[in-house]
Amino acid sequence: MLHGLGLAFAALAAPLPQDRPGNWMVWGFYGQSWFILGSEDLRRGGGLAVQWIRPEPRFTFRRNRGSLVLEANYTRTEGGDKFEFEADKTHAMGVAALARYEFRNERGPHFYVEGGWGVQWADRITIDLPSHFNSTPILGAGFIIPTGKTEVYVGGRWIHVSNGGTKGNNPGQNQLFFMVGIRF
Repeated sequence: MLHGLGLAFAALAAPLPQDRPGNWMVWGFYGQSWFILGSEDLRRGGGLAVQWIRPEPRFTFRRNRGSLVLEANYTRTEGGDKFEFEADKTHAMGVAALARYEFRNERGPHFYVEGGWGVQWADRITIDLPSHFNSTPILGAGFIIPTGKTEVYVGGRWIHVSNGGTKGNNPGQNQLFFMVGIRF
């Protein structure tokens, strides 16, 4: 498992062209799945994510310049105890690519929205996820709090974990997470 995470970090640390500076973020998150859009397994848990961010001119939307965000993440959840499944703990590692838009106001709060897609490997199958390999569409939003030399991001994220119907009955897992990140 650690070998795969090391490869993901190596990909994120690839050299950048000099005209495109990068930024790093570390996130902690906690949340649970919800019985919506097919989820049957109520899972709770959290994890950590590391992100590398750079401005991306191709992501400009209505004069708002977006950023490319590359992420490596680890999630641990507990759930199961339904149907033929016993209660379990699942460990998952993933990588994702997102577009993030930040809206900064001279007065008032700063906020962000993000969306993207990723892939995830889990160490066990669950009620909603009959495959170890899954895709992860992502939507998120929240506030940015300047704190001197760095910024704190506080928000929420929805992730739909699914194998896309490639194996077995695939209701997928819909997870909502409370997120706190530090940008440096």
